[in-house]
Amino acid sequence: MRSEPSDEALMADAQRGREEAFHELALRLRGRLVRFLRRLGCEEATAQDLAQEALLRLWLRRSSYQASRPVRPYVLAIAHNVWADHQSTRRTGAVPLASLSRGAERLLRAHAVADATPEALLLEGYRRFRIERAVRALPEPERLVFVLAHYEQLAYREVAQVLGIAEGTVKSRMFRAVRALRAALPDLDPGAPGHREEQR
Repeated sequence: MRSEPSDEALMADAQRGREEAFHELALRLRGRLVRFLRRLGCEEATAQDLAQEALLRLWLRRSSYQASRPVRPYVLAIAHNVWADHQSTRRTGAVPLASLSRGAERLLRAHAVADATPEALLLEGYRRFRIERAVRALPEPERLVFVLAHYEQLAYREVAQVLGIAEGTVKSRMFRAVRALRAALPDLDPGAPGHREEQR
């Protein structure tokens, strides 16, 4: 059985003009980009639109992609720039939270297990809802670093590349994010799993 091509192989094929390779790559990346943008505070429809814009920019910039660079941090950097452009046109001080109640309901369904009781599912959904709400309430610099490191599982050096900042700045922002989350959620302590110093 032939293994699936890597993201990097598909991108290389796209650089050679194979549109079907890029289509396959876009299908792989779209859901991840939407989740990334949602965690930055976008509503579902906006996240879908911005993810599409990021993929369009990826296609238009395919000739400048360097084969030695992993695709995932590269496209996340593009998505971050698309999000920043969007934010600059509608800068507000509030973090959008309107869809969190619907998100909590989806989390309950997505993380359901066959032998879990309704009470256990409710508590787990509520726990995740509280963590996501706390993450979205972080100041923008800390939120970006936490989402990229914890949810996207990027190493600090990759987060630095995505955001165009020094690795030391990433570490200090991550420290502040974890500290703020622990203060906001003392009974959950959600920061520890994302603070993976041993990998960085």
